[in-house]
Amino acid sequence: MLFSRRYAPRSAEPLVLTDKRKRRSAWLLHLVPFYWLIKYRRYRRLAINLMVLVALVAFATYRAFPSETKEWLDRVEVEYAARMPNLPSLPSLPAIPLPAAFTRHAKHPIEKLMEDGRRKWEDKLRRQSKSLEQAVAEYQRRYGLAPPKGFDKWYEYATRNGFQLVDEFDAIHEDLAPFRRLSSVEVQSRTRSAAKQETMFSVAIKDGLAKAGNEVRPGGTKKGDMGRAKGFVQTLQGFVHDLPDMVFAVSGLAESSVYPTWEVSQPQNFTPTLGDAQHYVSKSNEFPVWYKYTNTCAPADPVRTNPTAYEFPPATTILPPTDFDAVPTEGAVNPFTNFLHGTEWDLDFCTHPEKFYQFGHFYAGWPMFNETFPVFGPGRGPRSMDIRIPSYYYVVPLPKYTYGFDPVLGHGQDDDPNDPEWDEKSGTMFWRGATTGGGSSPQGRYSLVQLAGQDNPTSQPILHRTGHGLSESWTETRIDVNSLRTAAMDVGFTKAVQCAPYKPGGCDGMMRDYTFVDKVPLYEAYKSKILLDLDGMGYSARSMALLASKSALVKSTIYREFFDDWLQPWVHFIPLSSTFEELFNIWAFFVGVPAHLVDPTLPAAPAQAGDVFDPKGDAALRSIADSGRSWKREHARIVDMEVYTYRLCLEWARLWYQDEQEMDFVLDHPLQDDD
Repeated sequence: MLFSRRYAPRSAEPLVLTDKRKRRSAWLLHLVPFYWLIKYRRYRRLAINLMVLVALVAFATYRAFPSETKEWLDRVEVEYAARMPNLPSLPSLPAIPLPAAFTRHAKHPIEKLMEDGRRKWEDKLRRQSKSLEQAVAEYQRRYGLAPPKGFDKWYEYATRNGFQLVDEFDAIHEDLAPFRRLSSVEVQSRTRSAAKQETMFSVAIKDGLAKAGNEVRPGGTKKGDMGRAKGFVQTLQGFVHDLPDMVFAVSGLAESSVYPTWEVSQPQNFTPTLGDAQHYVSKSNEFPVWYKYTNTCAPADPVRTNPTAYEFPPATTILPPTDFDAVPTEGAVNPFTNFLHGTEWDLDFCTHPEKFYQFGHFYAGWPMFNETFPVFGPGRGPRSMDIRIPSYYYVVPLPKYTYGFDPVLGHGQDDDPNDPEWDEKSGTMFWRGATTGGGSSPQGRYSLVQLAGQDNPTSQPILHRTGHGLSESWTETRIDVNSLRTAAMDVGFTKAVQCAPYKPGGCDGMMRDYTFVDKVPLYEAYKSKILLDLDGMGYSARSMALLASKSALVKSTIYREFFDDWLQPWVHFIPLSSTFEELFNIWAFFVGVPAHLVDPTLPAAPAQAGDVFDPKGDAALRSIADSGRSWKREHARIVDMEVYTYRLCLEWARLWYQDEQEMDFVLDHPLQDDD
């Protein structure tokens, strides 16, 4: 028993009941342990033990099945609310009018997204293989072929270094799929030829050593950053002695480089051999990405049937403010509360070409391949065929991309002394950056800075929490955009680039039309609870540093990186659309809305660090910040990037030698069927 104190039995006169209903009532009361506690001293110990046992079982159930328990409690609450009209009204709980689109007990869309995200993440962690045999079986189940040679050594390296997501490498299989139909000779030929182009570099492994090279074709020059190839070499050092001789063509650019046309991508047009890569690559800045992208679309797609309808707008002055009052909010999709499930990497611009105007990625140009050449790079843009590797900004410590960078130590730290504790941060959304991406037209990053700095006399419908406990509800209020941007945003450009064509005034005109502020160190961002992260011409290299901080990451991107299989939206970060229409409602859910924004007659108090307008939202935001920080420490360490690169190298080695030797991994003993 949980309690050992003994009680002497107490004599008492027998209870005499002459009414059968009283006898039945007394018998029913005996089923309630609390009744024993107050009625019979001899049963107190048993009653207390039962009550403690019930509490422990309830707590264990909640810990084991938190989402299911909360769902059950929600159903109980809804059932209770359904019976409320039959009960007398309670004067202490005044009725609060509910908006037509929401009921008092309805979940905010973000709550549902967070719960779904947490469930998916927990399921992913739970189902990972726990042995080499299980990992082999899972590999065969997912991809329909045996793992590559050396898989056992890779598995030992991964588990020895505490790597957890041993089955999550769909990105590698997807990236290498277009090259599986090539012969080994052709894989080697295309790789060596691609590495000689002006923005490419080679990484060669020979006799257990890796080295970056800058070979060029006759008459050629190099324009890329060789540091990217050297960063790739650095990720190989822990296991390069176990790899066979082979070569990689590593891009010297942050942007995607391989955009095969739709025609050459068709099976019937497959070309088993190609000549020199220089015949299949555009010259520097000859074509913006948009025109290379449209060539990957099918001839029947709108962008190919009517190409002149989707031309670039002229480099022009800032656009007039958006009339948010005119945006329709009726029907199934309200753009202001239409939150993404994940990032926008899968947007199909072939069938929706009008959307390309929103992305600065499409406005610039660099040398790009229009055939299937194997190029390794840090990010994969829409419809490109680059093979993803960890960015060298994540591997090589640099002050502007590394959390907790210490100039004396020369590397980052787990804790940045300039990163305030949560309660000391402000509730603003912070972003700083250059004008890269946009081609001098107000798109991409320009749209965000314009939203933050331009006078806008219209309003947005904002969904915010009101009341507490049983009276809690979600209320929609139209709030002045100028008041919103002033309270919610700390955004500005720090440097004007690619601005000469801007009209009127070139760079001076751009700096006049947009908000420009002084450049600040990376750690200045950490003073805000919400850190915005946006693409430029390519992926944003700040993601890892922002995830490592004690703040929450809100990310808008159409790029995919090596870690996409490992990162869960609404658990580790908050996805944001490129239109930014839902941005203020994200802020309102997590930070809350100050009273003076809802009621303009109230005095506006200056924002202070540590202000909390919605404790529940603040707690939810902090959980995302903490989860993102934990994810960076547990799943995006340097050694985790090495594990990814190691497995990629084994897959690449199989393609490099598949016609020359057996490159599949075979277990010493065959797998046993579960039955």
